[in-house]
Amino acid sequence: MLGEQARVAVIGLGVSGLSSLRYLAASEHQLFAFDHLASPRCLAEIQSTLPQVNIFLGDYPEDLLITMDCLVISPGVDRRHPVLARVIAAGVLVSSDVDLFCRVSAAPIVAVTGSNGKTTVTHLLAEVFQAAGKTVHIGGNVGVPVLD
Repeated sequence: MLGEQARVAVIGLGVSGLSSLRYLAASEHQLFAFDHLASPRCLAEIQSTLPQVNIFLGDYPEDLLITMDCLVISPGVDRRHPVLARVIAAGVLVSSDVDLFCRVSAAPIVAVTGSNGKTTVTHLLAEVFQAAGKTVHIGGNVGVPVLD
């Protein structure tokens, strides 16, 4: 997906953002992290465990984001934010933690989307597959980030 030394920005420093940064830290990418909050949920852990990550808080700096090779946008971040929308429209590649996972997973993946009932359907499917003797792991928006 990205060459060595790619400039990758993770947007949103909650649980998914932290997971994405941990995953990407194993690469040779230059990592940048952005959150509109002054004190996002996982800031302290990112600072203590991933000191190589360049962190930017508050307003999104469009002049910096436009220089990125890829934006990894967390699920809770609105891609329609004016700065993000302009950067995306300019052609910067957009990804997510789920996209990163799908690119490297060799296991079959079942994805559940929609407005309501996703958690219930996900757990029901897990029970069906387990009853059929399959090994099942649930990840994503149900507590465990998919890259973890």
